[in-house]
Amino acid sequence: MLKPLAKLSIVGVMTLVGWVGTAQATVFSTTFGPVYTFAAGGVTASTTLVGLPTAISGDMTIDMSWHGDVDSGASESFVFTIDGVSIGTVCNNNAGDDPFNHPTDVCTFPAFNSGVATIAPLLADGALTFAAITSSLVNVCCTTSTSTTASGVEFLPTSGFAMGFGGTLSFDAAATSVPEPTTTALLALGLLGAGFARKRRMY
Repeated sequence: MLKPLAKLSIVGVMTLVGWVGTAQATVFSTTFGPVYTFAAGGVTASTTLVGLPTAISGDMTIDMSWHGDVDSGASESFVFTIDGVSIGTVCNNNAGDDPFNHPTDVCTFPAFNSGVATIAPLLADGALTFAAITSSLVNVCCTTSTSTTASGVEFLPTSGFAMGFGGTLSFDAAATSVPEPTTTALLALGLLGAGFARKRRMY
């Protein structure tokens, strides 16, 4: 018959062996903008997101809407940057040179345009700066009423701008394995077996 301490040891080992599995990381999501340019071409509109998670294993998804005088191909387009690095030109009628899935990259005005881009995570310090740099012929012409876009951002009544953007940033972190304490469990089992063998010799 096992002593109570031996029973406790067996339960402890069973608990250790059972401490194995997969944990699903929390999905993080936040909105940004809208921000605008209020001067003709060659102007930058930017916004900085802070307090972002730094331990991310999944991709970064940008669901963005934009609005303004960006409806005539390359001459009325904008370069989108993240932390000062260009990820492509939007609204230049070339769907192959930016990551947004906007159909054919042809933008219209006065309608809102939207697109989704999924790229590798770039976080290091918990902050990201998104910016749109307009091309030379983007003019101050635009007025918008209150509108909640497909990207989930509300554009409030604004006038006298050339271009504005806003959207949602999200991270879908991959499942991560909880550490499996195999070595600890095996060591405990070995010690427990040695204890039983010693008890049999003594009694």
